[in-house]
Amino acid sequence: MSHSVSFQEGEAQGAAFTGSGAAPAQSGSRAATSWNVGRLLRIGLGALILGTALLFLWDRFFTFSSTRAVLSAAPFALRAPVEGILQAEPRLPGSLLERGARFGQIQNERIDDGRLTELGAGVRVLEAEIAAIERRLRGTAARAGAAGEAAGAFRQTRLEQIAARRAEAEAQLSAAAARLRAAEAGLARGEALRRGGYIAAAALDALRRERDVASGEHRAAAQRRAALLAEQAGAEGGIFAAEAGTDRSASQQSQDRLQLAELELEASLAERHARLAAMRGRLEHEAARITRLREATLMVPAEARLVSLAAQPGEYVRQGQEIAGFVDCTRPLVRAEMDERGFRALRLGMRARFVMAGEREEHEGRVVQLLPPMLAGPEGRETFLAVVQVASDRLSRGCEVGRIGSVRFG
Repeated sequence: MSHSVSFQEGEAQGAAFTGSGAAPAQSGSRAATSWNVGRLLRIGLGALILGTALLFLWDRFFTFSSTRAVLSAAPFALRAPVEGILQAEPRLPGSLLERGARFGQIQNERIDDGRLTELGAGVRVLEAEIAAIERRLRGTAARAGAAGEAAGAFRQTRLEQIAARRAEAEAQLSAAAARLRAAEAGLARGEALRRGGYIAAAALDALRRERDVASGEHRAAAQRRAALLAEQAGAEGGIFAAEAGTDRSASQQSQDRLQLAELELEASLAERHARLAAMRGRLEHEAARITRLREATLMVPAEARLVSLAAQPGEYVRQGQEIAGFVDCTRPLVRAEMDERGFRALRLGMRARFVMAGEREEHEGRVVQLLPPMLAGPEGRETFLAVVQVASDRLSRGCEVGRIGSVRFG
């Protein structure tokens, strides 16, 4: 009994010794694991701090950005093409207008159209003169035609007369030739008889005189025939030779005068037509000018947002006066304020990314203008401005001018 109790106590003591040896080993393992985790946390925290510092240094010294950027658009002004009374629907700044939208109309009732009236009267006068000249020309042409017919009839009659006289002259020439031949034959017989002593010398002289007379008559007949041939040739060419008169008949002279008058009228008519064409051109130009100055429609050239009104409906505006200011929604711009260091690093054409406040979408663009304070103009700006042209369909469609955001360059 006592031995069994001692054995049990020994087993209990051995178990207690074994348990006291395992407890230190487990606590050492937990301490090692905790030290490794802490080391990793310290390394991660150090890497985070280092990355933040590097990012700060990169952003501070190697990148340039602006958090003071405003979305705008290319501005343009709608000006009065003519002077007159502005007629337009009331619109408030901020209104969005589509391309080709009718903004208003300008009417000028006080335009001077005296020149237009004068040109119109001149055109009517020239038209009346042309009508009168055309009537005179038709009458002159008719009279010239009648004179031509009369001249033709006279020429034909004269040719017939000359032909008859020529026939008569040829007959006379033939008779004179016959008489000349008879006289020469009689003279030959007389000379033969005189040599035989059958006739007296006085008879022979008579025969010689007859021969000379016949010869003279033959030459005269031949000359008359030649004159008639020349007169006939001239008459066939329209030239009439006469002892008392001109080489042209009265009907021909009348035809000549009428033809000359017809040429003068045609020249005058052509000159009037040229003047009328030139005056009509000036009249059309003046009418177009009066129409353009009397009334003009104001159209918006592109999708735009109204920014300011420089004239109100019913107001009298001068030519070239600004009526309204717009921004072109199809050409969005971002105006970013920069510090001097960042401004000096910017270059025209440099890439830029614009992010509107409250959004994450980036809109690509390029720097198109750099404005230092000395170029501020009358507004007296004291900041450096960079203007970025943004190529974004969304910004163009929305035309959300006035939205703020940030711009990162490079």
